[in-house]
Amino acid sequence: MNATFDEMREGDAADVAVLAEQLGYPCAPEDVQARIALFANEPAEQLRVARIGQRVVGWVHFQMRRSLTTGPRVEISQIVVEQELRGKGIGAKLVELAEEWGSAQGLTRIRLASQIKRTDTHQFYLRLGYTIDKSSHFFSKPLVGE
Repeated sequence: MNATFDEMREGDAADVAVLAEQLGYPCAPEDVQARIALFANEPAEQLRVARIGQRVVGWVHFQMRRSLTTGPRVEISQIVVEQELRGKGIGAKLVELAEEWGSAQGLTRIRLASQIKRTDTHQFYLRLGYTIDKSSHFFSKPLVGE
């Protein structure tokens, strides 16, 4: 298997949407395409894909995060690899791309969140040298007009 890695393009939206559903976040390809276009103009937002041939088989969304209480860091927002191709090094390479980008930006820390139920994924991150810092609950509420 020879995967290549590069930037996500608007034309990748259909494949990205299929993988987003595997991750548990179904979305329409046209919505994904609009978000790809939006993020393309935001230097702190980064989208990378793994391809086999022309097909996207994995992707990662990461960005620079800043806060008042901690220094800036890279944060992996989402990462997914096609179910049948997991365990073949694609996810590790996508994480490495985020780490390399962060280092090139002068950042010294990378962080991500993973749902408690994703125990296999937790083992993946632990193998890559990540540690569990804390557990949290996420709260949400629809805004007026949503």
